[in-house]
Amino acid sequence: MRTTWDIERESEEEVDKANVCFMANENKPKVFPKSSLEDYDLTMEELEKAFEELSSKNDFLKNKFLKTEKENELLQNQLLVVSKGKESLFISLQNTQKYFDAYKISCKAQFSCFDEDEISLMKNQDKHFNKYFKEM
Repeated sequence: MRTTWDIERESEEEVDKANVCFMANENKPKVFPKSSLEDYDLTMEELEKAFEELSSKNDFLKNKFLKTEKENELLQNQLLVVSKGKESLFISLQNTQKYFDAYKISCKAQFSCFDEDEISLMKNQDKHFNKYFKEM
């Protein structure tokens, strides 16, 4: 289909074909021939029975809808609680990371007073210490 229409260049036949296509796409209600409607002569009892069935189906679907609506509300509340918990945990994690970074900085300041030989001696002691506990 072209994005622009140049009516002067189109023949009447092309325009008619396009109009028929547009008309074919229109939503039209189905119309039953009269002869098929005459085949459905229903008694008042049959109509009452059909109405009762439709009414009971309507009640069932209405109750199902209300139940689903309540479940949806419950799930939305749970989602809200979980989202708030997630936010709280995220803030707690950020604070813990800040405290840990500050602790690392303070530990580096404490160990800076040792010379390199003392630091390597402490590292070796830690290795022996860890090795001893792994063997146990």
